Amino acid sequence: MKHLFQSFLICFSLISFSPAQANPDAENLAKSTVDKVLQVIRTEKSAFEADPSKLYALVDNVVLPNFDFERMAKLVLAQNWNAANDDQKSRFIKEFRALIVRTYARSLLDYTDQEVKFLPSRSEDERRATVRTEVVKPGTSKAIPIDYDMYLPKNQWKVYDVKVDGVSLVMNYRSSYAEEIRKNGLNGLIDQLKNKSADAMKSGAK
Repeated sequence: MKHLFQSFLICFSLISFSPAQANPDAENLAKSTVDKVLQVIRTEKSAFEADPSKLYALVDNVVLPNFDFERMAKLVLAQNWNAANDDQKSRFIKEFRALIVRTYARSLLDYTDQEVKFLPSRSEDERRATVRTEVVKPGTSKAIPIDYDMYLPKNQWKVYDVKVDGVSLVMNYRSSYAEEIRKNGLNGLIDQLKNKSADAMKSGAK
C-alpha cells in the first residue's frame, strides 16, 4: 500500500492543474508539462538528496496548493471532525499537511523513470471531475491506475481524494486514524503526527 500511494504522489507532483486541465482537450498540455518536470527531477535529484529541506519546501510551496486540505481533513476524520473544536481542526490540518509533504518528498527521491499515461477524464458536472492516469514502473508491464477526484471551488481545481488501484487515500487514512482516535483521542493522534514530523526533520529523513 505504501508504494502504491508513493506512485500517486510521483504522478501528481508532475502536474499543475488549471480549470482547463480537467478537460480531456487539455491532455496534450498536461503531457507536455509532465515531460518538462521529469527532466528537472532527473537533473536536480542529487541536490535534493543532499538537502531534503529544499525538496520539502518545493513540495509545500508548489505541489500541495493543488490540494484542499480542509476538505480532505473533514473526509478523513468523518464524525470526529464535527466533534473537534476549532483549535483541534487547525492543528490536525497542519500536521496532516506536514505528513503529505514528507511523503511527497520521499516519493520524488524514489523516482525511477516511471511512465505516466493519461486516460480520458470524467466530468460529473462543470465543477467536479476525475482525472485518470496510469503509472508503469520500468521493467514491468502492469499499469497502476491512479484517479484524482477534483472539484472547482473558485477558479482553480483542487484535489480532495486520490484512488490508487481502486483504493482511496482518504479512506485509507480514515481507517487508521479512527483506530488511533479510539485509543488515544484526537489530541493523541495530532501529537503522534507532530512527533513524527519533528523526528523526520531532526534526522533529515527522506
